[in-house]
Amino acid sequence: IRLEPQKKIHPKYSYYYYYDLYKQHIYNFLGSGVRSSLTPSNLLEIELPLPPHSEQQQIVSFLDTKTSLIDSLIVKTQRKIELLKEKRTSLINEVVTKGLNPNMEMKDSGVEWIGEIPSHYEIGKLKHLCNENQRSLSSSTDPNYELNYIEISDVNSEGVIGNYTPYIFSESPSRCRRIVQKGDVIVSTVRTYLKSIGLIEEEVDDLICSTGFSVLTPIKKINSKYLFYLLRTEWFISKVISKSEGVSYPSIQSEKLMNIDVVYCEPLEQQQIVEYLDEQTQKIDNTISIEEKRIELLKEYRQSLISEVVTGKLKVTTDE
Repeated sequence: IRLEPQKKIHPKYSYYYYYDLYKQHIYNFLGSGVRSSLTPSNLLEIELPLPPHSEQQQIVSFLDTKTSLIDSLIVKTQRKIELLKEKRTSLINEVVTKGLNPNMEMKDSGVEWIGEIPSHYEIGKLKHLCNENQRSLSSSTDPNYELNYIEISDVNSEGVIGNYTPYIFSESPSRCRRIVQKGDVIVSTVRTYLKSIGLIEEEVDDLICSTGFSVLTPIKKINSKYLFYLLRTEWFISKVISKSEGVSYPSIQSEKLMNIDVVYCEPLEQQQIVEYLDEQTQKIDNTISIEEKRIELLKEYRQSLISEVVTGKLKVTTDE
């Protein structure tokens, strides 16, 4: 809907006012019909407070300046979060591949994308560190069986698993088949660019994930959290993506996934690495959380400022 302001109203002033209505969800209550469509008459019936044109100009100048400063702070904070995430990724790459002791003797891994590794580390196929897809629901499962489902979109690019979706088997998606247990690592084999790789850290009853995941169960000598960190390394994810086929819906075959070369160390050192990374990544995540909250507060302040100024609750003078 295009509205053309009349001479008595400053275009940018009307923009701020209509923007405030949008952020307050006022338009949601105006539309009609199944699709709740908003019409020009809906907008034109809205009454606008109309201060003198000179005051409208003062309001516009004030809000332009203030919102520009706030937006700049938001951009800087977002960049800080990006750098923190890059630091987190770099830390995992470095520790998993090089270990905790910077003075260890190194050797060539013989694998181009891994590079040098400590001399006592080993290189092997992923299939030597874990078993894949050991448990699945059959088509004869009780239709009333209650389950908790993990879809690809439930695991974000940072490896965080969101809320599970409850279903009964008869109403669950056809891909809801892979049985998941505590200690398993789930790796998305479809849309691999999403980097959906998560760890099941707690015991959850009747947990089932999509067949779009490969469910990896570590063998005895491999720490499950260590395996998770290993699979979160940039070089492993890059290899998964490079071996994926398809353009709009890239996927990797199970055999190719399990035959990717990975680096690993002895169980005691695995545990030390896990404890160190848990502590350090938690510090980074806490800082990220603080910065994300800062962005939320800045956005709330921005909206509150616009609302109070355009409705006249906050008076703007030429001195401001």
